[in-house]
Amino acid sequence: MAIEEKGTSSKGPEKGEAYGMAAITQVLSGLSFPVSKQDLLKHVGDRQVRYYKNGDLVGLKNVIEQAKMDEFQKPTDVVHAVKDSFEKQAKAA
Repeated sequence: MAIEEKGTSSKGPEKGEAYGMAAITQVLSGLSFPVSKQDLLKHVGDRQVRYYKNGDLVGLKNVIEQAKMDEFQKPTDVVHAVKDSFEKQAKAA
């Protein structure tokens, strides 16, 4: 349900302004699930997201390539795989 505020509707951040899971979800928009890793990589292309609000842009392709799954049943599978990868990178830093 959208929140109405002063005559405008809000459905979340505008494209390019989102970070974290919202940014990843925006990239997945329009993709049909289940999806293979190869088809997901084609859809993502060279797109980059900002995982942390003040962090650098990160290419999703590299992160998805590291995912252990070969097929994603739903968008949350992709989100979890990306989250796991980012958390591992943060611990290594």
